[in-house]
Amino acid sequence: MSSIPVNLVRMAILTAWNKTVSYIASGHEAEFSGRSKEGLVFRRLGQNISCLSPGIRVELEVPFDRWRIDLVGSSGAEHVAVEGKFKVRSDGAVPDNRKAAFLDLYKLEQYVGSGWYSRGIFVWLTDEAAYLRKGTGDSADFSTHDGRICQPGSPLNARWCRNGMPLPLVLTQRYDFQWQQISNSKWYSLVLTVSQRSLLSLITGKSTPALPECFAAQIPQRRCRSGGSCKGNASPRSRLCGGGSQSLILCNLLGWCCLLV
Repeated sequence: MSSIPVNLVRMAILTAWNKTVSYIASGHEAEFSGRSKEGLVFRRLGQNISCLSPGIRVELEVPFDRWRIDLVGSSGAEHVAVEGKFKVRSDGAVPDNRKAAFLDLYKLEQYVGSGWYSRGIFVWLTDEAAYLRKGTGDSADFSTHDGRICQPGSPLNARWCRNGMPLPLVLTQRYDFQWQQISNSKWYSLVLTVSQRSLLSLITGKSTPALPECFAAQIPQRRCRSGGSCKGNASPRSRLCGGGSQSLILCNLLGWCCLLV
């Protein structure tokens, strides 16, 4: 079976996401309830991907370092990582969930930065309008309000956070928060994309604003897809490196394997 280009993998995932959110918003939210409701949403998303695009392999809860990726869509050598949130009004904890969304973006940047993933996608479905309004208090820096533009290199701070999120949190890419209402319902969807294009600028400082010193401490040791370490004297031509000559030069300069441009 021939592989599907990465942009088509991405489009297949987004088409399946639109079908998933439309189904939930059309009166089926009761099917996605309980503590495992996000898992149920991703299971449904995976089923829709497989139905609409049979050529794409779907995996759920894929291990990466100390995390698990919600969903991975793959075709040939192309792997797209998906993280997301499904939050309803009765969940509460809006400030914490804002921070958790930014942690997902941080994770996606690590997945893509490892070289194993061609792209990352963050998706969110909610019926809680507070996420569309500007955050205040401890979650002000992590506001997910409609129209927000999160610039790369901006330190995001809070007094405390869950799940071991580094503070300040510094993301390396720009994110435009543009919520979409689902069929005039109470439901809103958000989709953000993480690409590979900023990896070289992350190291060279070109084409991006200067990053604060606190960012240096957040550049992680690069990881294999299964979570193993890629740092050290591994040959750049080993199975861990799949990039072109530009990637290999950069790997040699940094002494890292798997940092792909």
